[in-house]
Amino acid sequence: SLYNELIAEENYSPILNRAIQGSYAPGSTFKLVTALAALEEGVIGYDEEESLRAPEDLYLDVGDYVYSQCVADSSTCLFSSPYSGPGQWVDLPRSLAVSSDTYYYEIGGEGFFRRSGFNDDGTRRDEGIQKWARLLGLGTDTGIQLPYERSGAIPDRAYYDRQYDLGVFSVDGSGWFAGATINLSIGQGETLVSPLQLANLYATFGNGGRVHQPNVATKVTSPDGDIVIEFSPRVLRDLEISDEFHDPIEQGLLGVTMQQGGTARRVFANANFNIWSWPVAGKTGTAEVKTATTQKADTSLFAGYGPVEIEGQEATEGYVPNLAVAVIMEESGFGSEAAAPVVAGIFEHWATDTVPELRSDQ
Repeated sequence: SLYNELIAEENYSPILNRAIQGSYAPGSTFKLVTALAALEEGVIGYDEEESLRAPEDLYLDVGDYVYSQCVADSSTCLFSSPYSGPGQWVDLPRSLAVSSDTYYYEIGGEGFFRRSGFNDDGTRRDEGIQKWARLLGLGTDTGIQLPYERSGAIPDRAYYDRQYDLGVFSVDGSGWFAGATINLSIGQGETLVSPLQLANLYATFGNGGRVHQPNVATKVTSPDGDIVIEFSPRVLRDLEISDEFHDPIEQGLLGVTMQQGGTARRVFANANFNIWSWPVAGKTGTAEVKTATTQKADTSLFAGYGPVEIEGQEATEGYVPNLAVAVIMEESGFGSEAAAPVVAGIFEHWATDTVPELRSDQ
């Protein structure tokens, strides 16, 4: 039937509402979550017993990470990244700007996974990344007033247990090992988000921690222009992210678009607006897509927000971010090559006040 054709995967599921129903590995766009979780939970900080290092401390990324507590003959000790240079020194902001995988592998493996016990709120200390992912709105419906929204997945031991009980996974939560946390740290493994969740995540961080329930519209008007009903912002919770934790992450996200070596610097330098007078903070992502039978091309992602005030830069004084955008492009390659230019094109119209007029019958 025609309906079956419209929902068929081989026809690219044309009536699937990908914004709220598409489920994708977020790749490196998820590093914002891992970085914030590491700061909030003290994995990155100033506690000599608890912290791996301070945010400003340098880490040498040589492209490979070996989990220190791995069994010697295990094939899962080594975690590699696409970086193939002689080595690069990164601190927390720079790790985001250049998208260092090994910096986050170590946060997952040496930082979170090796923690024992529980937090005061009952959450496991070794599942701090999952805790902050959920607080930021991932792994659950956003609450947008549209039907059939999918919640995505933030995997942990309980998730493994549920999937095992359903016959989906061959192991339960007892099979959650260091490698699962390490893969989670860079948005891989079983981690899944929708485009709307990703946009809402970056909007939440950009506004300092207020998680909103998205609205479809701001108001309804009558044919003569009178307002029938208005929809106010709906704040689900306020995480109140401190400047101490917000600033180094935002510095890194600005580095993505503005610093030498930033993964999207070239894209935004060539955009049709001045990134220095309308700064965008964002993150590229390139997510591997594997199934039991196929190896698909990478998913290309970019998420960001703007405009951002930069201290000491007069042209940006008083800026408050008012637009967040997430673009996910299936089987399109690197985030910097496919998704980032699309996002730059969207920000261009906002930055230059050339957003097209809304089409209507009036």
